[in-house]
Amino acid sequence: MTRPVRFILSFVLTFILFFLVLPSLVVLAYMGCDLFIDLRIIPTPWSYLTAAAAFIFGWWWMIWSNLHIFGRGQGTSLEVAGRVNNPTRHLVLTGPYVYSRNPMAFGFVVAYVLGLGLLLHTVWCLVLTPLSFLFLRLYLAYWEEKGLVRRFGEEYLDYRSSVPAFVPRPWRRLAAEESVTSRLGGGAEVPANDETGARSCGVRRHHLPVLHGDTDGGSCAGR
Repeated sequence: MTRPVRFILSFVLTFILFFLVLPSLVVLAYMGCDLFIDLRIIPTPWSYLTAAAAFIFGWWWMIWSNLHIFGRGQGTSLEVAGRVNNPTRHLVLTGPYVYSRNPMAFGFVVAYVLGLGLLLHTVWCLVLTPLSFLFLRLYLAYWEEKGLVRRFGEEYLDYRSSVPAFVPRPWRRLAAEESVTSRLGGGAEVPANDETGARSCGVRRHHLPVLHGDTDGGSCAGR
């Protein structure tokens, strides 16, 4: 399968997964929780307004992240259990990834876990929202961060120590940019090693999307 075909396929699958499948699963989870213990409250205009705000804020992070990956990272965000379909080709320290290592995951939880919970008027959203962040943190630590440390070594460790995992901290942007840039040495190239460390390929230091790096350890050639 050629790279352009993989790119288009990944884009379509990413849209289906993040905007159709996963939101549907969240709705089913809320329905199940309310059948177990009904924590729904009487809807008010404020509940609809806060739900709309959560959707808009979360969608903004998700769309910005995807566009940045497609345009600057030259790859897609579709990843399952550490395996990436059409992985990003560049390491980027700009855009939403200056504020959060996982801005797409952050946006998803805000829009769909918190937003849908508010729209369904269930107090369960106050339980499932932090649980979702906890699950994602464990998932990333087990499946993805090990692969990124293996591929990018000290460069990724420096980035991880300077940028929060989920919740953006805009007031720390300049400090984070200066810290990462100084330690990574500006625009030098980063070697991305395979699993055995037998070979490496140059990857320009533009973007490090934690959710979307190539964690399978393969060669970068032709990706």
